[in-house]
Amino acid sequence: MKLRITCIKKDGGNHENEYVSISSFTVYEELNKNTTTITRENLYEWVKNGGYAQYPDVLTHVFLNQLTQST
Repeated sequence: MKLRITCIKKDGGNHENEYVSISSFTVYEELNKNTTTITRENLYEWVKNGGYAQYPDVLTHVFLNQLTQST
């Protein structure tokens, strides 16, 4: 199943690593056409276990690679 990231929510704090400041994502599930909110840790596990998530811009893969390396 593929997830499409539609929103990134940050916690508003000051962090050395900007990816750690992400608290959750709103994602659209392509298979069942649901929109749901998941934590940064859950998205990390999803990608780590072979899941696919996309964000509609050019830096998608760079962003997700940095996210998985920051957790």
